[in-house]
Amino acid sequence: MIDLKEIGRTRKSFGKEGALRIQLHDFAEESDLSGLFVFIERMGCPIPFKIVQHNLDGEWIKINKIDSPNGLTELKSKLLYLEKHDFEQLGIEEKRDSDFSRLIGVDVFLGDIEFKVGQLLRIEEFPHQLMAIIERNGQEILIPFHSDLIINDFEIDKVLILDLPIDIVELNTQE
Repeated sequence: MIDLKEIGRTRKSFGKEGALRIQLHDFAEESDLSGLFVFIERMGCPIPFKIVQHNLDGEWIKINKIDSPNGLTELKSKLLYLEKHDFEQLGIEEKRDSDFSRLIGVDVFLGDIEFKVGQLLRIEEFPHQLMAIIERNGQEILIPFHSDLIINDFEIDKVLILDLPIDIVELNTQE
């Protein structure tokens, strides 16, 4: 069995030539994946795909023999892996700084600790924006999310405080 290491997630197609947007974990952002095989799950099995081009900002990859966005439909929003050998060859030290999964389930506050929004259910990518999906009074609400909006050390506080106006919750609440 192949030993794989998670390095990020696929997002959506990019451009007419069939590039795939990716979000790499912080520890893998500086790595050039060109020429390597990445693994993406399809039907429950990790399938290798050769990277023929990798934007060095880590925002997208081009996969061998996929020449249009149509070929990427089944590869969107999937975990992205590298073989352990390649992971080590690149000198990647595993940390999970940009992986927001550790925030799932924490209480979210806006502006200060006085205004509780609710509990973070998940973070999803929308066009041009990450959105935090928060449960508030039995409803799911969406608020913009970016790591720069976090104004506390959630590892210590065990809550998430975002630098956003309180009115944003009212815009998302259905009455």
